Amino acid sequence: MDPYLEGHKWPDFHATYSLGCKRSLVKQLSDQYIVEVEARVYIENIEQEPEKRLNPDVSVVHLDDSPLLDKINQSVNLTPVTTVEPLRVPVSHRQYNLVIRHAEGDTVSAIEILSPVNKRMPNLEKYREKRSEYQEKGVHLLELDFLRGGERPFKSKNWSDYSYSIQLLNAHDRKLYLWAIQLWDKLPTVAIPLIRETETVELDLQAVFEDTYESSAYHRSLKYDTQVPGPKLGEIEKEYINSLSLN
Repeated sequence: MDPYLEGHKWPDFHATYSLGCKRSLVKQLSDQYIVEVEARVYIENIEQEPEKRLNPDVSVVHLDDSPLLDKINQSVNLTPVTTVEPLRVPVSHRQYNLVIRHAEGDTVSAIEILSPVNKRMPNLEKYREKRSEYQEKGVHLLELDFLRGGERPFKSKNWSDYSYSIQLLNAHDRKLYLWAIQLWDKLPTVAIPLIRETETVELDLQAVFEDTYESSAYHRSLKYDTQVPGPKLGEIEKEYINSLSLN
């Protein structure tokens, strides 16, 4: 992965990577399966703090029958100071996910590529409810968390610190398969379960990433001479990034 994608390029990467996964799956699946990109919209209320107090240049003041000069002589402040309270501004985020459906219409498998909005409240709780819904309906779920920031929907006590995570919930055997990925690791190829227990389709996550990066020409737009966006790098991660820049 490239941690610089976690900044303002993430929405573009998320959409392009989703389509790359779709193309890879469509090439392999038989005619009894359909792959579709679905879009969901999450709403967040973002609190915006005012940068400074605002003093109006013009004020409209109601006066009674007393002469204006009398009001001025009484030291009436005709330009009151106003302050702006923090506003909670609704912001919408479009989230893409992939579903593999049987030709008859039933959803067989889902692929969720997490975005920052999925990893913070209140939408984190909504996403966890969606995961439970997949499980209740017997839908296989591949969850790709390529973000270092935010709170992970699922944590394993057996893992040490890691950069990224991949989880596969197999509805056939009711087991959760986990991959703890470090920044320098190659992304795995995952066998996604389908209708029959012996039937899978492979998704080479690293190949899709490299194709997405190249086709989007991110090497032109990412600012590699600036600080890595998102959470502060750990010491080992920092050493790895510095070694790449030296080479």
